Amino acid sequence: MRRSIRGPGRRIGASAGEPVEEGGDLFGVTVTLAARLCQHAEPGTIVVSSELRACCPDSERRLIDRGEASLKGFPEPVRTYELAWR
Repeated sequence: MRRSIRGPGRRIGASAGEPVEEGGDLFGVTVTLAARLCQHAEPGTIVVSSELRACCPDSERRLIDRGEASLKGFPEPVRTYELAWR
């Protein structure tokens, strides 16, 4: 089922990496980073990590550098990018 993120308050955060799987649940740094990016995103936006950007070199023109963000649980600022999808 395809859902729009245009509804009020909908936001997406995405990162790349190997999550830890245990008992059908996923967790670890990659999952935590995606959750923090989601919290950092403005409603109606998609925010991705520099790791995900590195996995998609041809999408560079569609990723807008939002600078570094201080995210809970990460000692150093994290570079973030917004996907220009509209």
